[in-house]
Amino acid sequence: MRFTSAPTKDHPQGIRFLMSDTLTATEVVHYEIKKSKFIAILEPYSDPQNFANRRQQLLSEYPKASHICYAWRSLEDQQTKEGFSDDGEPSGTAGIPLLRLLQQQGMINTQVLVVRYFGGIKLGTGGLMRGYTEAAKLGLNQAGDNASRVTFHPQSVMNIQADFASEQYLRLLCDRESITITGVHYSNSGFTASLSAPLCHLKALRKIIDLRQDITLISDGNGR
Repeated sequence: MRFTSAPTKDHPQGIRFLMSDTLTATEVVHYEIKKSKFIAILEPYSDPQNFANRRQQLLSEYPKASHICYAWRSLEDQQTKEGFSDDGEPSGTAGIPLLRLLQQQGMINTQVLVVRYFGGIKLGTGGLMRGYTEAAKLGLNQAGDNASRVTFHPQSVMNIQADFASEQYLRLLCDRESITITGVHYSNSGFTASLSAPLCHLKALRKIIDLRQDITLISDGNGR
C-alpha cells in the first residue's frame, strides 16, 4: 500500500491517503470452490454504456452461467462513482464484497465481473463471499504480475493563448511532456489551445509557461 501526504490549512502536517491504481488491460482468472466455478474478468472502466454493453456480451458468451455479478469504480469530475450487483445471489454476498475489494486495493476506473457456475453444492453466505472475493483478488494479483495494474494519474486540462511564432515550440514541448493537444483555435493575433494530460505533466508545463511572455495561461484544472 502506497501513501502520500499534502499540507492543508486545517492540517499543516498533511493528511495521509491511499494512492489509486487502475488497469490498462483485461485480466481473466478461474477459481473453484466446492465445484462452483468462478471466472473473474477485470478490465478498465470507461463509462456506463460501455459497461452495459460489456455485461451483455458476457451474458452471450456464458449463456449457462448461474450469475454474473459485478462492481465498478470510476472518477468523474473529481468525484468517485461506484456500482455493483448481486445478480440474484443472496443480498450482500457478491456485489458489495467485490466493491469493497476495489475500495480496499485503491482501484479506480476499474470494473470486475465474476461469472459463476453452480456446482451442485450450496456454498452458504460465507462461501459465496469468499468465492467472489478470492476470484477477483486473484485477478488483481495477476494484473500486478502482468504489469497491467499501474498507478492512476488523474487527468487534467489546461487552456493557453499564444503567438503564432510559439506554436512549433509548444507542440514540441507537449510531445516531450506527453501532453495531448485536444483543440486549437486560431485568431488574427495568435491561437488558443486546449491541453490534456496527467496533472503532474501539466504542472511541469505550467512552470515553463510562467517563464515565457509569448504563452499565457487562460485556465487550468484548478479553476485558474
